[in-house]
Formats: sequence, C-alpha cells, structure tokens
Amino acid sequence: MKFVIVLLASVLAVTMASQPHPCQCWPDWQPENDAQGWHCVPKSEKSFSCNVDPPPTCVCKDKGKDVSLPSGEINCLGQITKFDKDECEKTAEWESWYQKYPQYRAQH
Repeated sequence: MKFVIVLLASVLAVTMASQPHPCQCWPDWQPENDAQGWHCVPKSEKSFSCNVDPPPTCVCKDKGKDVSLPSGEINCLGQITKFDKDECEKTAEWESWYQKYPQYRAQH
C-alpha cells in the first residue's frame, strides 16, 4: 500500500512539473503576473498577451531607406527616429499576423 502511495505521488509530481507554463512568450521575453493577469514583457516597458505568435520583423522607412526594428516592434510609432509613416512596410506576413491579432494594429 505504501508503494502505491509513493508511486501515485511520484506520478503526480512529474505530471505537474512537465506541464508548460500557462503564459508562453517569445525568446528574450518572460511571463509576468500583475493585477491585470499574465502577460509577456521584455527588458523594456512593452508587453504582449500570452501565447501570441512572434510578429514578423517590422521594417520602417527613414527618408526612403529601410530600417529593421528589434523583435517585438509592431509599428513605426514611438521610436526615437521619426519614420516616413507609422506602419511597418506591408507584407503578406504582416497582414496574416494582423488578421490573427487585430488588437495590435496601430489605430489612427
């Protein structure tokens, strides 16, 4: 009987330890739980909901020249540089990502 209890406790411990975190984040981002619930945060002040696919690379234009922004940037707003327009260069990848996550599209 003691063996069955030990076996059951071991199985339960392994099962609990092997389940993924409820908040999956992009590389170099980490889950954070605050009063508003779980979300993903980098080393800066931005955050994204959990379990969101990483966005494509955002390419902005600075006087006609391409500038690739760091991972996690989803528009050309709020940057030190004032870009030619507010949105990333339109690609099929971006349109697909925004169809899946319309809440992240820049609103004007």
